[in-house]
Amino acid sequence: MLFFLKNCDIRYNRVSATKQIIKLVYTTIGKEGILMKKQNGITLVALSITIIVLLILAGVSIVILIGNNGIITQANNAKDETRGGAVQEARDLWKATQKIDEQTKSETAQTLEKLIDDLVKQKLLTEDEKDQILGNKEKGIKQKGKVTIGSKTIVFDERVNVPELWATTETADKNWYNYSDIFTGEETKVNPPKLLEGMRPIVYENETTSNKNAKWANAMTKDGSMFVWIPRFAYKITYYNDQNLTKLKGTRTNEGYNVINNNIVEQTYTVGKQIKQMSFDEVQQLEELIRTKVKSNYGTIDVVFLKDNTNNDFNGNDVTKQGYIVHPAFIADADEGGGFGEITGIWVAKFRASFAEEATTSLANYESNNGLYNSKYTYTVQIKPGRTVIYGASENEAYKLAKIAKYGTEQEGFGKSHLMKNSEWGAVAYLTYSKYGRGNLYPLNKGNTTLINSRFTGIKATWTNTNSVAKLLLNYNETDDEQYINEVNNRLKSIYEDNLNYSTTRNPYGIYEMHSAANSKYGNSIASYFDSTVSNVISALKSNGGTQEGDLYGATEYERQTSTAYKTVYKSAKTIWGCTENASNNIYVAMSYKGDSIFETSMHTGSNTNASWGNQYSQIPIGNNKVFFARGGTGLFEFGCTLGNNNAEPATFRTVLVCE
Repeated sequence: MLFFLKNCDIRYNRVSATKQIIKLVYTTIGKEGILMKKQNGITLVALSITIIVLLILAGVSIVILIGNNGIITQANNAKDETRGGAVQEARDLWKATQKIDEQTKSETAQTLEKLIDDLVKQKLLTEDEKDQILGNKEKGIKQKGKVTIGSKTIVFDERVNVPELWATTETADKNWYNYSDIFTGEETKVNPPKLLEGMRPIVYENETTSNKNAKWANAMTKDGSMFVWIPRFAYKITYYNDQNLTKLKGTRTNEGYNVINNNIVEQTYTVGKQIKQMSFDEVQQLEELIRTKVKSNYGTIDVVFLKDNTNNDFNGNDVTKQGYIVHPAFIADADEGGGFGEITGIWVAKFRASFAEEATTSLANYESNNGLYNSKYTYTVQIKPGRTVIYGASENEAYKLAKIAKYGTEQEGFGKSHLMKNSEWGAVAYLTYSKYGRGNLYPLNKGNTTLINSRFTGIKATWTNTNSVAKLLLNYNETDDEQYINEVNNRLKSIYEDNLNYSTTRNPYGIYEMHSAANSKYGNSIASYFDSTVSNVISALKSNGGTQEGDLYGATEYERQTSTAYKTVYKSAKTIWGCTENASNNIYVAMSYKGDSIFETSMHTGSNTNASWGNQYSQIPIGNNKVFFARGGTGLFEFGCTLGNNNAEPATFRTVLVCE
């Protein structure tokens, strides 16, 4: 047998291989004279040879049937290709229906779970393939959002980028969000979150916290960046003489600042753009009256949500006639802090901007520079927990990085991405302080510096921690190693279950790190600054605000002095009244602004610090050439001023998306 196999140069090329074997066998037989002619019987050798030939033929037949290119294999491949095509077609139809729903504001499309279940029932998907797409907690299978059938990889959802410990859901899911009153639990209507292309609603998988009413809507972009929905609202502020909030002093309403005596408005001081027409002496007197007769260090903020892009509540009442102020973050006037039109809400980054981990070479360079931003490297903005923050970028660098962010798409400036402005910071602060956030508790005050000085988003970690979550997460979505995944998840749980005091809602659904560090270090850069006519101050604006067209400061006088949807320019006191340019005089300018949590929520006079609500730090620009605003150093109501460079006072930043 070995003799024949050795001499058989068989390639198993289906039929030709068979012919080659038979020819070789009988040629050999003839040469050796093994088969005797004219015999009626069959010799043992001939019988053996026949059996061998039959076995070889059987082997070849099996290869032809079930080999890699066999008939059965080809048939199965064709079946898989057909099945894959049918699944892909169902996926395409489902996505098309979703787009129609988005355009028509309908809800006719199936949920992803229902679609997958139907495909399983039709035997177009197996149970194992279902688990690949949706995940299966009981089996320990992670969500993949895609499946490979034949040569087709069919992506239903970019679930591979779903943030750790979160799961995607559908817009129709009643458990997605809940902006109810945290004291009474009363349900409150808000504008439904508007999702940009590719954004998906997400929910926390391990909801165990007690504060379940202040459940702000969370969503992810294609790269898994996390954003929180701030719906359009209006507000009023009430000031008290005591910390227990029992002795009413005054109110801030649409009419102005009101002196209250025996629950009756005794005097109203009107403020707004008209103060720019007042004399400097008149403005000084007005500020002193408001500060001494109306405002205080203690207060509450009453919020009412508005329907669509109107000034009406969900009962059809125009709330401005009841004294409410439509928050400027949602209005069309750029000078007031708006600029994107009358919008229904904004998406605010859940964490400080971080460095996308896929560029590992740049990440190594970034870390070797002790985390400071370096313009010679490429930075990709993402908003995720436990990542290395981008800190130390100048005001202009942060401004431009925010404006070109793609969040996993091909579009620079996706969703009108931009550096957060004072008005948008104020919108988050006021909603946080209302009964729909933390409930008039002084939020995010001075406290544990272990978290706030961290250069990782949302977690207690030091820069030298080589086992940081930021490093562990590099391979999180590419592994099925259960031990590895559990280690990462346990560390991240501390964000959502241990560090709740740093959330605007005291649950996983809030915005984190609005309180980020002592003074302005590691605080948040803001796209708001004071214009100036003083040479050394202008020098700081040029150096750190940029002088090219499209920079934060800009190339022309018009660009430098004009507020846009992407930045707010505060006119200096010298520009308006011709007085000395300093912080004490610039507080009079801040008096005319609404909703930015500066004048309205502080007793700051320009010279006294720690005068914001909650004894938080307060320092209006300009002082020592510090013309740029910085927020969140010692608390949510903190405001400070900075040179805006990346060496003396390194800061982090936060982005905002608009979907109108």
